[in-house]
Amino acid sequence: MSQFEHRFQIVVAAVPAEVHALLSDPEVLPELHPLIERVWITERTRTADGELLRFGLFERIPLGSIRFPNRYRGEIRKRDGDTSQLKLRGESWPAVTTHVRFRFEPVSAGTAVEEDLVVSAPAPLLPFVAKTAVEAHRRQLEAVRERFAGAAGARRPA
Repeated sequence: MSQFEHRFQIVVAAVPAEVHALLSDPEVLPELHPLIERVWITERTRTADGELLRFGLFERIPLGSIRFPNRYRGEIRKRDGDTSQLKLRGESWPAVTTHVRFRFEPVSAGTAVEEDLVVSAPAPLLPFVAKTAVEAHRRQLEAVRERFAGAAGARRPA
């Protein structure tokens, strides 16, 4: 198993709680993530310090001139009262795992969003999986930025 890591940083014109709420809702992923077409919730569980959401996803991965269908499982861990971070995990065949950690920090222009993406995959697949994941997550963050840039009355921190 091989691993790849990448960090993204953007500023979004919204307060951290709004950005956290958007990215912690798996049902909005098809609107943000360019590969994801469908999401279905399979479990909502209260934990000692928050909530665990498990869900299934269907995506189409570009492979040359075709888009390869792929299903995978995801989970989001939210901590009660903590809108400063968010953890996501995805698992897909064949032994592909993604770990995402978002951090949200108030800044004068809104929220600084930092995303750490860690992809694990069999060595022969890693270059393709990493390239595809980086492009998809870059586009997802751009969609988040655009959503709040167009939001009427987006609130900024004081």
